Amino acid sequence: MINWSDIGIVLSSRKHGEKYKIVDVFTQTHGKISAMFSLSRASSFSIFSNVNVDYSSKTDSSLGFWKLKSENQNWIFLINAYKHLQICQSMTFILNKVLPQGVPHKTLFNVVKYISYNLKNFSKYEVFTIYAYFEFVLLREIGFEIVNDFCIEKTQSIETQIANLLSNKLFSKNITQNLEYNSKIIGSHLLNIDNYYRLSIIKSLKQLNFKDL
Repeated sequence: MINWSDIGIVLSSRKHGEKYKIVDVFTQTHGKISAMFSLSRASSFSIFSNVNVDYSSKTDSSLGFWKLKSENQNWIFLINAYKHLQICQSMTFILNKVLPQGVPHKTLFNVVKYISYNLKNFSKYEVFTIYAYFEFVLLREIGFEIVNDFCIEKTQSIETQIANLLSNKLFSKNITQNLEYNSKIIGSHLLNIDNYYRLSIIKSLKQLNFKDL
């Protein structure tokens, strides 16, 4: 019997029969894990929520079971914040498509967790820079050399990296170009997953005027 506890971020859920959902969770030490969750359990969570998880499974190859307890219910779906919502949906979609089962990515997890906790504090302009930073870290973590305007010192804390990026006004004007460049990598090497939300982010960026940032 396999049992462990961890913290995680909910990426997606889908119905599985009459009594269960299959919930995909990006965990800190176990990577992305898909497991069943009983609909009868009194627990509330939404996509991009932070959760405490207990996992159990008979074997490594069998589909396991979750006990999920919401650590930080995501505020984003409760208010009218369309651009922030785009970021949440695109991040969870791309993580769920790209990450393999059971492979830890601790740095990436810490970045996503920081964003999930602090997204509400960023302006509608800043969230696009935050999203571009996320894609940069994701692609770097899974082995791609990314050539763009990010000058990130890996020894810096996530908080410092993001603060430096948000203070870089020049970069804010170039994030559309960076995301379009990343699209080529994502489409060529990671399947064609330029989904509706991601395309909407790029479209929104092209409609914004950053001259006053």
